[in-house]
Amino acid sequence: MMADIFNNPSKPFYRFGDIMLLQKIETKKWVSFICKSFTNTNKRIEEKMAEIIPIKMKNHSWYVQQLAHYTWQISQKKSYLYRNKYCFKRIDSGQYTAVSKGN
Repeated sequence: MMADIFNNPSKPFYRFGDIMLLQKIETKKWVSFICKSFTNTNKRIEEKMAEIIPIKMKNHSWYVQQLAHYTWQISQKKSYLYRNKYCFKRIDSGQYTAVSKGN
């Protein structure tokens, strides 16, 4: 879809600029980013849980950030893996919606 916007002569951004294909961000960098982001907002996340997020999302940036945000949103001061299993079950079943704090 994005390639079509820049490569199709009938689109407004045809040949607007160079196309750059970016590699996925590696898991260990995501883990560091997620843990640091939680810390910056006075919350904590277990490193194992921070690692599961990019793995489940196959390091796809948008989905990693979305799941990390959902995890941050439902956590209090610390996010524990056992408390967020419901969230991951929903992800595995294809339901990418936010879960409530009570779950």
